[in-house]
Amino acid sequence: MTDKEFNYLRGKLLGATGGYPQGHFNDDDEGELRLGIGVSEDKVIIHFGKSVTWIGFDADQAIELACQILGMAKKIKTELDPSDDIPPSTIVN
Repeated sequence: MTDKEFNYLRGKLLGATGGYPQGHFNDDDEGELRLGIGVSEDKVIIHFGKSVTWIGFDADQAIELACQILGMAKKIKTELDPSDDIPPSTIVN
């Protein structure tokens, strides 16, 4: 995702939704947060759409986030050096 795409999404889809799809975790829980993951200038970028102090995931969400980050990192490595041997993911769905 490019900076231009992030800036567009920030006001449209990213950030707080106002919902609590898995219930209220604690008094500090501000609810569901949509985030974007992409690549910009050879860096993996996670855009939260707002300031965030902490974020929690269930196991499936954590695995999905890890896979997305790993996928973006592999994309950068491949684009920088297509001959670089990238080890296969150790994350199994």
